[in-house]
Amino acid sequence: MKRAIKNYDSNMVKKSDEAISYCISGVEKAERTDYKGAIDDYSKAIEINPSFAAAYYNRGIVRDELSELAEAIEDYTKAIEINPDLAVAFTYRGSAKYKQGDIEGAQSDWRRADELREIKDNKENSN
Repeated sequence: MKRAIKNYDSNMVKKSDEAISYCISGVEKAERTDYKGAIDDYSKAIEINPSFAAAYYNRGIVRDELSELAEAIEDYTKAIEINPDLAVAFTYRGSAKYKQGDIEGAQSDWRRADELREIKDNKENSN
């Protein structure tokens, strides 16, 4: 049984490393404006690890850049569902909503991002 657990843990680490590698590759491709390649890599990272908030967030940024606003908002929303304290995802989702004309939704997201940043700052200042 211990061997099975060890093998399971080892496989999980390998998958996590693989997802991170795809996400890093996606960042590099996005920086070179290879947006299709970046989206493909972020999607592979998500396929490997569906709970990888950074991959959703980064894919959202690329989709936002391509004016695929509905898809970008979906990705930012998924990142927020996974990590509700991801202030930057609220900021970017708010911007995408603003571009779509959803001013109330944008303002709500921006307020939440500000609240999260304030909470983080207060925690850092109390240490």
